[in-house]
Amino acid sequence: GEFRADNEPYGVAVTFIASGDDLPHPDKDTERARKIRLRANAPAKGDNGEAENGGDNGKDEEPKITITVTDASGEKIRTFKRPVHQGINRIVWDMHGDGLRAMPGPEPQDYEDGLPAGIEVPPGEYQVTLVLKRDEDNSDEATASATTMADPRTSYPLAEMVSSYKTQLEIQAMQEQALIAVEKIVRARSDIATVKTLIDKRDDAKDNDDLKALIKSASEATKALDELEKLFRVPPKTKGIIYRDIRIANQIGRAQGYVGSSYGAPSPAAHSYINNARTALDEGLVAVNEFFSGDLAKFRAAVEAAGIGLLSSAGS
Repeated sequence: GEFRADNEPYGVAVTFIASGDDLPHPDKDTERARKIRLRANAPAKGDNGEAENGGDNGKDEEPKITITVTDASGEKIRTFKRPVHQGINRIVWDMHGDGLRAMPGPEPQDYEDGLPAGIEVPPGEYQVTLVLKRDEDNSDEATASATTMADPRTSYPLAEMVSSYKTQLEIQAMQEQALIAVEKIVRARSDIATVKTLIDKRDDAKDNDDLKALIKSASEATKALDELEKLFRVPPKTKGIIYRDIRIANQIGRAQGYVGSSYGAPSPAAHSYINNARTALDEGLVAVNEFFSGDLAKFRAAVEAAGIGLLSSAGS
């Protein structure tokens, strides 16, 4: 019959050998025996179920190795973690730098193993460093050099590929500015919701004119934050089909798409999209900063004067 399988991983493959009984074994029977041996040698547990020396309540954490990639200048461009076991291991760096956190959403994101992959790096010399932490004071480390090559199917010169890469980094910096602004908006809105809850719990909430005015101001501030968020993106869980092209995040993403669609230097059309996105971003950031330093600052002062005092600075 026809043979089908996944493609080989794309990128720089690093093969290494790891040893130590603190690492899992790839063979199931050997691994089972290792766990039995470790449990037999584990410190006795106290009445609370934890090891008497302050153990982790019997939970096994999967050992992971940290991979750090630096470019020829020594600048760190990528950090991520991968599981490791006894014997031969192979990890693959996909030749991308660090990306960005996701926009705030209903579900929290886990970046314990590193940020998502970002922009593909141009061909060149890189250093890949592996660090395996054994305990609080000891770790094993190894570094290898890697030379990445251009895709043989492309004919773009290196100078154009570098130009594209640098431009994409500039766009990614714009994306990060938009991300930080949305994170501030979401945190501030959450703080206001907390303030409203605290006010509602006050015995005099319905009779105190100052508290009723605060509730009204809180609602107005929430609506303003909602409108600010809509400048940057369509809020999560929005119902219906919404026109997205005018949102700041979409404009930046469109510019990134134009530049990233080719290894060549950015075209005049791409630069036009970049300039449009930058203008929209600058206007959005001005609107956010004006609100945080104006109306929100006044609301925060009123909350503190009322003795509520839980509204944070929300990153301002």
